[in-house]
Amino acid sequence: MKKKMLFITIVVIILLTILYGLGYKKAMTKEKEKPIDLNTLKPLIEQDDNYILTSKYYELNTTVKKDQIKIVFKNDEHQGTLKGLLNDDVLSFEIKNNDANALIKASLIYTIVDSLGQINGNDKGYVSSMLSNYDLTSSTLDKDGIELSSDDKTNIYEFKTNYKFKLGDIKKNYYKLKDLKEYKESLTNEGFIQTTKGNLILYKDTDYQGKNIIYLCESNKLTSRTYHSLLNIIETIYGKEYKNTFKENYPKLTTALVLDKFDITLFYQPSLDEVIKKITTDNYKILKITINN
Repeated sequence: MKKKMLFITIVVIILLTILYGLGYKKAMTKEKEKPIDLNTLKPLIEQDDNYILTSKYYELNTTVKKDQIKIVFKNDEHQGTLKGLLNDDVLSFEIKNNDANALIKASLIYTIVDSLGQINGNDKGYVSSMLSNYDLTSSTLDKDGIELSSDDKTNIYEFKTNYKFKLGDIKKNYYKLKDLKEYKESLTNEGFIQTTKGNLILYKDTDYQGKNIIYLCESNKLTSRTYHSLLNIIETIYGKEYKNTFKENYPKLTTALVLDKFDITLFYQPSLDEVIKKITTDNYKILKITINN
């Protein structure tokens, strides 16, 4: 009887070992499988705001092969190609340090990775909005799904293709006082500003009447990011005490004449020939601030 039980035990152990080995092999095989078909990215890329804005200045052509995604861009002054290579579950890009088209390539990378994030459960615009303020130098594929390395004067960007990116709270990604410090002179007096923080655009100019006009533009809808950016713009121009007064009287975004100092227009609709129309897409919602004194 004891010999029979010993035999059964040995058989069970052998079967469990075999099953464990098969399961481990299957799991490892699954891990090495390419988790996405790059073709699924193409329609998302072509609907992305960064891509649409870039297409206003460049002719763009996106093509996909089995393990490669390529965007060719050109206009009268510049032309180039951004190429992404898929290796197992990692999509990588290379940009040389002396590449004259580095900025447009980086913008297109944001577009591709934003589309990648959507496939894995991120909201549209989340990844591209957060990447501009994310510390890529300390990020890793295992921890963040993103990694930046340098090799022979070339920056190598790598992204997990089966990963929902967690790059922070997008609600906290708005124009802080420290962001506006360098623009204080232009905000207060005559001057020009055009800058972005993720998909939040700040544009400022002086009109033909000599009035300063400030625009805050956010993709899809105006959120607390726009409101908090507005509060910090007000503090930069008028000081903290006035900002607190404004906050008490206007606790949320609204169209209003503010204490005779400036007009706020919510969901401003620019004409086709206005600059603000040219630097945004139809997806953007616009807050216009006209300074009266």
